[in-house]
Amino acid sequence: AMRLFRGDNALTHGVTRCWQGIGTGTSGLDLTSFNSVSIRATFKIASQSLSACGFDGSECPLMLRMDYIPAEGGDAVTWFHGFYASVDPNRFFPSSCLSCNEQHERITPNVWYTYESHNLFEVFAPEAQPRSILNLSFYASGHQYDVYVSEVTLVADQFEITPTGS
Repeated sequence: AMRLFRGDNALTHGVTRCWQGIGTGTSGLDLTSFNSVSIRATFKIASQSLSACGFDGSECPLMLRMDYIPAEGGDAVTWFHGFYASVDPNRFFPSSCLSCNEQHERITPNVWYTYESHNLFEVFAPEAQPRSILNLSFYASGHQYDVYVSEVTLVADQFEITPTGS
């Protein structure tokens, strides 16, 4: 697993990131021949110093990020999904950031967790569905954090499953 760690009693914002470009050139990975695309990640949040996802909801100890070109074309769009393990009930910090379309997920601290997104073609409105993926990244954000990531995978299927029976 890759360890994303920031300690030394840090009291300011920091980010540790792993990034992978996908496809060739600047057009990314063409998804037009796929029926299903999802993202899978296996990780463990050992510790975090901020409650939930920090003051603005943007400092989750683990964030998944995908930059993609939507079906309608135009500029790249960014999809985020965040995870956190600790919440201080005396501090109200949001559980999602302004740039996210969905709530971040609270998971059990210090336990391995596998997340798999729904089929991204079903999550987004038709015009906002990914046409091509430019890159996929994961990162830890906050003041102090200790996160282990063992897998981040883009899962795609080109075969249509036909139901059997009447």
